[in-house]
Amino acid sequence: MNSIFILIMKGFIKSKLLIFFLLPFVFFGQEEKDYYKWFDQVIGHDHLALHYGTQYIDREAGRVYKGEHAFFKSDKSLLGTIYYDGQVYYDFHMKYNLETDKLLIEVKGTSLSVLQLVSSKIEKFTIDENKFIRVDRQIEDGKINGFYELLLEKESFQLLKKYKATRVNRIENVTGKDKLLVKFRKKNWYVLNAKEGFQNIKSKTDISKVYPHLKKEIKTFYKEYRILQNENPDAFMKKLFDTIIQPSVLENEL
Repeated sequence: MNSIFILIMKGFIKSKLLIFFLLPFVFFGQEEKDYYKWFDQVIGHDHLALHYGTQYIDREAGRVYKGEHAFFKSDKSLLGTIYYDGQVYYDFHMKYNLETDKLLIEVKGTSLSVLQLVSSKIEKFTIDENKFIRVDRQIEDGKINGFYELLLEKESFQLLKKYKATRVNRIENVTGKDKLLVKFRKKNWYVLNAKEGFQNIKSKTDISKVYPHLKKEIKTFYKEYRILQNENPDAFMKKLFDTIIQPSVLENEL
């Protein structure tokens, strides 16, 4: 079985039943993730749809001030999964640039070792077990566009988180000479995708506007869990929506 045939098969294989019908002697006893990983290994990274990207050159190498880089979690590659151009790719080493909102991957066996993927071809990805989805929506106060971490998903809403890094130039004296360095200031905020559509959430007032009948409960929650909000904002928001918002939504749907 040659690599061209395998590449064609990968575009058509959508279920275990079809795989077992075609290759029972290869895939017996494996999970769906293993099927796709097997295809990727046999085909080689050079032949994957992931090669539709541009070579990435790190122009900030040696210029980042005190490790204040632009990447999500780490400036080192992290393991993840990508849903790209209608196909899924497991266990790739990647970095997510918060300044450019671009995903970078390491591709073995190619002349381009690091690629910057085409964002419009990425449906979603997971990096170091953090799940991100691509959003492109117009809202009243601007546009919600790019990659957002999926913190919580229920039938009636999605709680998302947006990350952003902004560069700041800095002149430092290095071994007797002035050198232009760069550091990145990071900020984040939450986005709610509910019945009313996508909305930026930056305070309890924003949440109360979406759920006015819960204004009192939301205010009380903020008072009771002030410490959690300061120490772990993500856990605070997920708890708020799990214990206050979600029960009320379910009750109103009955």
